[in-house]
Amino acid sequence: MAVDVNVDLNSSESFEDSNDDFRQALRDEEARLEDEADELPLYPVAVIGVSYTF
Repeated sequence: MAVDVNVDLNSSESFEDSNDDFRQALRDEEARLEDEADELPLYPVAVIGVSYTF
């Protein structure tokens, strides 16, 4: 499947800006997730909705 998967992870309060080891761990995890997604033949999609009828 010709889809370019882009994973972007960040922390609350921008913790990665002050911790180089944590920032590198996030980038490594992004790369690992992108590699795993590239191997999937299909991509899961989740849709959440709310419906109300009178």
